[in-house]
Amino acid sequence: MRPISLGPLPPGAGTDQKLDWIIRSLREIETASVEDAIAVFDSYSSDVPPTPTRQVNVTTPAASNLAAVLASLIADMRKRGVKKTS
Repeated sequence: MRPISLGPLPPGAGTDQKLDWIIRSLREIETASVEDAIAVFDSYSSDVPPTPTRQVNVTTPAASNLAAVLASLIADMRKRGVKKTS
């Protein structure tokens, strides 16, 4: 979360001004709390490149299959898509 500054509430503010200040403050907090998805996916790494696996075996799930799909998803997100090469 990035640092924020909400600013002071004007002295003698009426009810509408107080509600407006609260709404703007909550929106600023919400905006500051959002993390950049690209930066999040770029922060993940693996010790070996994953073998692309994009199908989950739901009839007989295995941890290795789920891990392979997750690793492929993260690798695809880092490449910004399935068909991109860099």
